[in-house]
Amino acid sequence: MVDNLYELTRGDQKLQLGMDVSVHWVENGFYRRGKGVVAKLEKFSVMVRLYAAEGTVQKSDVKRLLSLPRFADQTRWSWRNCVLPAR
Repeated sequence: MVDNLYELTRGDQKLQLGMDVSVHWVENGFYRRGKGVVAKLEKFSVMVRLYAAEGTVQKSDVKRLLSLPRFADQTRWSWRNCVLPAR
């Protein structure tokens, strides 16, 4: 478990503007995921411009901005509501 926390912390610290990321979020009760680019970084949140999404996603979802919590925001961060460096 400790190794997982270390990796998540390091991944969050590596986030930078223009970086490709994997995006996970819940919207209208549905879990969604996709790929995006970091558009803005703040201490507890990251703004991501979505460029690809998986599953049943509307065309309007692509290119939109999503604001998601960073790992440091432990009250809002979860595996279903996060941004991770793309692999």
